[in-house]
Amino acid sequence: MFGKFRFFGFEWDYGGHLLLGNRKLDEHRRRLGLDLVLGLAAGSCRQSSRACKATLGERKLSSSQPEVRQLPVRITSLAVEL
Repeated sequence: MFGKFRFFGFEWDYGGHLLLGNRKLDEHRRRLGLDLVLGLAAGSCRQSSRACKATLGERKLSSSQPEVRQLPVRITSLAVEL
C-alpha cells in the first residue's frame, strides 16, 4: 500500500518508529497526524537468530530487507491526532 519505508531497529528507545522519506506514507502521516510504531510479535524473536540480531538496536532498517521480511513485524502503536 505504501511501498518501501524505513524505520528504526527494535528494542530500544525509538525502536520501531517510522522515518520520514516515503512520499505516500509521509503524506498520510502529515494529513492525519498519524504516528505508527512497529514491533515484533511476542516471543517471535530468538535473539540468537541471524534475522533477529540484524533488526535489534539503534540502526535504520528498510521494510524490504530480507531479515525484516523473515520476522513477524506488527504495528504495536498507532496514534492519530485529530
